[in-house]
Amino acid sequence: LFPNLTKEPFNDLNVRQGLSLALDRAAVGDAAAEGYMDEAGQTNILLPYQQDDLDPSIPNQGLIAQDTEAALAAFARAGYTQQGDRLVNEAGEQLSLSITTANGYTDWLRGVQEVSRQWSAIGIDATYPYGTVIKTVGDLCGPASEEHGGNVVEVADVPGWQDYDFPELDSK
Repeated sequence: LFPNLTKEPFNDLNVRQGLSLALDRAAVGDAAAEGYMDEAGQTNILLPYQQDDLDPSIPNQGLIAQDTEAALAAFARAGYTQQGDRLVNEAGEQLSLSITTANGYTDWLRGVQEVSRQWSAIGIDATYPYGTVIKTVGDLCGPASEEHGGNVVEVADVPGWQDYDFPELDSK
């Protein structure tokens, strides 16, 4: 998941931590790959295949467990609280975002649907506008992002991301 770090609310670390902690990655993986993949870690290293590349100091091999209570605490630090079935800021506005992914990949779409379901369960208005074409990570700050008010989280696969500094994000 790649949030647009140049836009609110994603420029707030607490919001990003809340989004991360709210996810049951094993369920996302099961929904997307029908049980053929393990959950993803924050390192983007495929385990056990790339075990030699994993920094042993990273806790739990980079896997982040779902912790709804900790997620809500992170959101509270960012100024969001649950009111009924909605996660709202101090002005009473619900946290809302769009999740985009490449078209034509049913496994990715199933993963997006599961992420949306999990975020919606804690009160986030998480939509996935089918038909939004994302071609590059740079589209996050371009037309696709602006079309949805900038509150976009992209689902993407970035091979070799460790060696890539995302200059297109720096210029937006």
